[in-house]
Amino acid sequence: MDIESLLSLLRERRSIRRYDAKPVSDDDIKRILEAARWAPNGANLQPWEIIVVKNDEKIRIIRESIYPRRYAPSDEGSFFLVVCGDTRMKEYYPPVHTEETREYTFTVSIAAAIQNMLLAATALGLGSLWRTVLKNQADALRKLLDIPDFVRVMSVIEVGHSAESPLPPPKRRIEEFSHVNQFEKEKIVDSKKACLDRSIHYRPARS
Repeated sequence: MDIESLLSLLRERRSIRRYDAKPVSDDDIKRILEAARWAPNGANLQPWEIIVVKNDEKIRIIRESIYPRRYAPSDEGSFFLVVCGDTRMKEYYPPVHTEETREYTFTVSIAAAIQNMLLAATALGLGSLWRTVLKNQADALRKLLDIPDFVRVMSVIEVGHSAESPLPPPKRRIEEFSHVNQFEKEKIVDSKKACLDRSIHYRPARS
């Protein structure tokens, strides 16, 4: 893949919240998981554990009780990837790590696997949504999916055939966030105003 093709794929990815009834094939699911395999990660410990939720009843529970959405019809063909991390792996990072850097490395390693899966879904012509997991949601998923205590629920990804076409969200210009040789303090902005501006102007379009 050349750089322009890669950048085009990155720009094409969207957070999709509506899906049509067509199911995702097992071959496509396998390709998405294959993308996770090749994610960069600390010490090559590959701490991710990914639960593919295709069971209709469990999908219904996740949609109606854990991630309720008023516009989610029951005939959507999307499925869920519940992304977890085996916390036992953290103790096997090199001795130079502190507890803080072990936690950081553990988290970003799993985030890299998530990013790979989101991009793989886009390349397959599928939509996806990277969901935050709150404590009560993690507890409910742990019970529903029989997740062991030493495995942490990190995130949930919904994947399916998109039924909407959101507009591209606003993005910062390169010169606003890049710094040459040192942190350029003149680029410091009011954090509250910046965050409000970035979120207020993001209005996903519904088709």
